[in-house]
Amino acid sequence: MSIFAASRRLPTALSSSRLATRSFASTSRKLERFENADVNVFKKRVMDEGSSKLMIVDFYAAWCGPCRMLSPLLEKLTTDTTLTNGKEVDLMTVDVDKQTQLAGMFQVTSLPTVIIFKDKKAVQRFVGFIPMPKLQQIVAEAADI
Repeated sequence: MSIFAASRRLPTALSSSRLATRSFASTSRKLERFENADVNVFKKRVMDEGSSKLMIVDFYAAWCGPCRMLSPLLEKLTTDTTLTNGKEVDLMTVDVDKQTQLAGMFQVTSLPTVIIFKDKKAVQRFVGFIPMPKLQQIVAEAADI
């Protein structure tokens, strides 16, 4: 008998019944992301429904270098609650080249422009790229308002 054949006959460490009953932990956190939102989606999710949960709205353009640098930071910030002191934060992106009406509603003249909403109100706003520690500070301040 070959070594390979003998190894196939050895009992396994885990029985099939243990494999069948194994469970994985999950969280109840529901992250909401709205990419390339239009006026209707914005009004429905931010203005009509509102929420005590923060909604970061990122006004960007595909050709904007600082926008491309900021986007991954915003995505990480909204998916990792350890960066926001346990606060849940949702993300909405708005392409200003396609949604000029929405950009005009908030007087977006420079990119990237980020507005944080809470309870249907804009509570924080910044323009340009900022590093993660400053983002975390801004989100913490917005959460406390």
